Amino acid sequence: MLDVSEVDAIRDAARALKDADSRLSYRLFRLAFLCRPGGPYIASNYKELKQSLGIKSFVVIGNCQAEIIASLLREKNPTIEIDLVVVAHLYKHASDDIYKRLDLVDYIVTQNISDAFSGISTSLLESKYKDKLIKIPNVFFSDYHPDWTYLPTVGGVRCQSPIGDYHCRTLVTSFLEGLSVDDAICRMYSPDYAVSTYANAAQNSIEELIERERHLDVVVSDIVWSDYLRGVCRFHTFNHPSRSLLNELVGRILDFAGLPNIEPDTQGENLDKVVFGVSKNVIGMTDGALLVNGAEVDIRDFSERSYATYWRNPLHLDAYRKRHWK
Repeated sequence: MLDVSEVDAIRDAARALKDADSRLSYRLFRLAFLCRPGGPYIASNYKELKQSLGIKSFVVIGNCQAEIIASLLREKNPTIEIDLVVVAHLYKHASDDIYKRLDLVDYIVTQNISDAFSGISTSLLESKYKDKLIKIPNVFFSDYHPDWTYLPTVGGVRCQSPIGDYHCRTLVTSFLEGLSVDDAICRMYSPDYAVSTYANAAQNSIEELIERERHLDVVVSDIVWSDYLRGVCRFHTFNHPSRSLLNELVGRILDFAGLPNIEPDTQGENLDKVVFGVSKNVIGMTDGALLVNGAEVDIRDFSERSYATYWRNPLHLDAYRKRHWK
């Protein structure tokens, strides 16, 4: 963060350039505004220049998908400025500064944020900024990867598997049933086990997504379901969609806002640190390997280390058992 004298210098430079180079002046006022949103002179000039240049400003609030959505908004419309991206689980404290920024932006794009996130919950934003709020889904579909999950947090701590937050349900269940690692691995590679265990995963997951979208402004469930019926997987994990799928979501955001958009280059990925192979319950699709940072994970090593983790974390396993076992 810049200190007071540095912000003053940026403000003075922006003022001097206002008539000679309005776009550069705007960018300097914007920088000063981001550092000092409560300054009335800076805020008024920022707003005036933004309007005269036809710039639309956005705040994006959500989960790990928010940064990619913000990036795609910029790429699809060069008049868009992203004033702020708030990743909900990293947001710590509500302050007046965030509302000063939200007061001035044109659009607030938000996934559904629960009331547990003080200061940025969707219900609060709707009460204050209903006319500029665009509610979008958390893009989630579990049928390609129904065998993966999180363990419940215990005392605010999440149990880490050898690949991070994600755990293999088959390994967790097999451990709780007292099966050996060898038996658990046999289950993991068994199409019959996958089909019998996850026969309804696709229908249940799409119905859950549709239900979550009932009160949203932009939806994506029809695209997800169409992909599924065509045998196209655009998810790296159940909650990490591909860049191309998020690109379609962002196109719908711009359509809802009545703003033009271009098609950006959707090559490359952003949420592919972990990539799950498609589950054997999804008939007709290639299974694929478990990848972390592009490298294939040895399943036996992963399974043995997972079992060791579960022996060390009985409270997390007990919480999982109570939540998921009938």
